[in-house]
Amino acid sequence: EEMKRRNAIHKLKKIVREWVQTVSYHHALPERYLRFASGTILTYGSYGLGVSLNSLLDSFLYFVWLENAVV
Repeated sequence: EEMKRRNAIHKLKKIVREWVQTVSYHHALPERYLRFASGTILTYGSYGLGVSLNSLLDSFLYFVWLENAVV
């Protein structure tokens, strides 16, 4: 069960990274900045703390939007 959760998190992280890259590209982020555009999935709650492995997989998406930082 734990391995299934770790695999799910890994797959979600990969999907998020690809999605952020795609969105950044479509918003015309300069190519030199595309490699810095990224995101991740973070776990929290009892699962994130490692207290209860039988709990739901509480997670959220985190990414930084670089549009205003590009000159």
